[in-house]
Amino acid sequence: VGKTLQFDLNDGTFASYMVSAVVEDLPKNSHLKYAALTSMPGLWNIYPEPVRQNWFSAFMYTYITLHDGTDHKQFEAKLKNLFQKKTADSDNSGVKASCQFIVEPLTDIHLHSKRIWDISIPGNASYVNIFIITGLFILLIASINFINLTTARAAVRMKEMGIRKISGASRGQLMLQIMIEVGLISFLSLLLAFAISTLSLGFMASLTNIPFTLHDLFSVHVILVSIGLMIIVTLLSGLYPAYYLQRFQPVEIIKAGIIEVARQKSRAGFTLRRALVTFQFIISMVMIAATITIYRQLNYMLDKDPGFNRDHVVSVMLQDTLVAAKYQSVKAELLKLPAVEAVSFSQTIPGGPPDRKITRVEGSNSPELVEIPTQPIFMDFEYQQLMQFRLKEGQFIQADSGTGYRQAFLVNEAAVKKFGWKEALGKRIVFGFGPQNMRDGKVIGVVKDIQTGSFKEETEPMIFMAYKKPIAQTFVSVKLKGGELMPALRSMEKVFTAFDPVHPFDPVILDEQIRKLYDSEIRMSRLFTVFSSLTLFIACMGLLGLVSFITQQRTREIGIRKVMGAPVSSIVMLVSRDFLVLLGIAFVLAVPLAWYAMNAWLKDFATRIELQYDIFIITALLSVIVAWLSIGARTVRSASRNPVDSLRYE
Repeated sequence: VGKTLQFDLNDGTFASYMVSAVVEDLPKNSHLKYAALTSMPGLWNIYPEPVRQNWFSAFMYTYITLHDGTDHKQFEAKLKNLFQKKTADSDNSGVKASCQFIVEPLTDIHLHSKRIWDISIPGNASYVNIFIITGLFILLIASINFINLTTARAAVRMKEMGIRKISGASRGQLMLQIMIEVGLISFLSLLLAFAISTLSLGFMASLTNIPFTLHDLFSVHVILVSIGLMIIVTLLSGLYPAYYLQRFQPVEIIKAGIIEVARQKSRAGFTLRRALVTFQFIISMVMIAATITIYRQLNYMLDKDPGFNRDHVVSVMLQDTLVAAKYQSVKAELLKLPAVEAVSFSQTIPGGPPDRKITRVEGSNSPELVEIPTQPIFMDFEYQQLMQFRLKEGQFIQADSGTGYRQAFLVNEAAVKKFGWKEALGKRIVFGFGPQNMRDGKVIGVVKDIQTGSFKEETEPMIFMAYKKPIAQTFVSVKLKGGELMPALRSMEKVFTAFDPVHPFDPVILDEQIRKLYDSEIRMSRLFTVFSSLTLFIACMGLLGLVSFITQQRTREIGIRKVMGAPVSSIVMLVSRDFLVLLGIAFVLAVPLAWYAMNAWLKDFATRIELQYDIFIITALLSVIVAWLSIGARTVRSASRNPVDSLRYE
């Protein structure tokens, strides 16, 4: 407190601020990210009067607390009227941009906001829902395993249930006992889950790029949800086994014996167990198909040609006007480096925050100008060649283009389509405000579409304008010849540090910048790989347990078949046949579910793959192989036993 901070005004001067307080860091999961706060009057040293009074400027985030019961739609309408009133008498060179104010609940910003230029990178509500459903499916599969194994091994508890009934225990008491046992298992599992989660926080943070903390794990919300899930799992896993086990009658056990009654009950419940096993593998196959689809879509977007050169390009921002004025000297020194092939500048770079401006363009059927939002690209004359834009028609902008470079525009194919032009060359475009900044010129060339953002989105209409000199906050892009990157970066750092000793050297590697656009899909691919593996593993564990019990029940039959000369392979197929049929049924049911789910997911992408049948072939083969490895070893061991031991078993 009392120390002085100097704020860079990007023109070689600084505004001084005194620290009046130190506040605690906000939680890492807050959408607000800041290092310092100042009052609005404290900003007037930075922003001049014309900027502060410009209602078309959008450099502030505005938070409003409404009174309880306020209709936000009516409030939006009042904001619209206010905007129209404030701009009615403003000159703005005759430009009336299509602006509007939209009210958005604070709690919707992270997962549900569709606004551009948000204060932080938003999340994705659909991905959160997908992972919640996946987690619930994994719980469901585990519960199905518990039900299958509990009912299949009924003989273990049959004598106990019979004795308790003879001793006077009611059905309700027997069911309560089993439910308490299941509840204790669920409670111990919950404690173990929290212990494993605590140890796995670092792994999950690296897997998801989300900084999980103990505070997040042991928050009241998480604990309450976990307890609720524990109760649901207890009811789901315990009700049917409790009902099933208390059905055994003591008289049946005395007359037929424990083993025979267990066999009869087991046969009666085998249809349900088969249905549950089939359901498990339906979920597993859908998960595997989804994982393959996500992986292919991600690689398709990463490998797709964006329409420009992104290899061996490094960009560095010129932080203030003093450094920007030295650009030609910086460029000359960079070109002397052996690793540098070309140098140019632009105000934005691919993969960075896009700029969007209201632009007036000539209509498709009349010379009247219409307002259309576009993405402007400000650049020098060399930027077109450095980025290797592909010219469709016309010419690139040069210093002597027609009536002058300020009256020359390039547009992309998406802009031609958006503007409704059949012939783009010669069309009029008016960009900017005021006599100094406004440009009024013609289209001299059309470039093939380039995607500066993510392929999840449609290609935006772009207009390209040339500048001779850079301004503050402009990027210098350097095309390297290839080879080792780090030595080239060290050489570049020496050049930039010599001209700008104030600001740190902060290079942006273009290829890495573009990969960051797909962080959410990369995380989703990783998590789905883990989840699908876990789902298949749990399903196969349940299958292995069920096979073990069935081979135990059929021990005498297996022994007799071996004595009669049956080979091991026929016995293995006898035991495995039912489960392979179940896998086939699961595959037939899983294919349409996976096809529908993946098509629905892919609809969110402007550029997407087509679902191929080989995805489901790979899914089927992988499921059969893993399931066969799970049951094959157990059935082979049972079939290979000495038949004498098998016949003595009972």
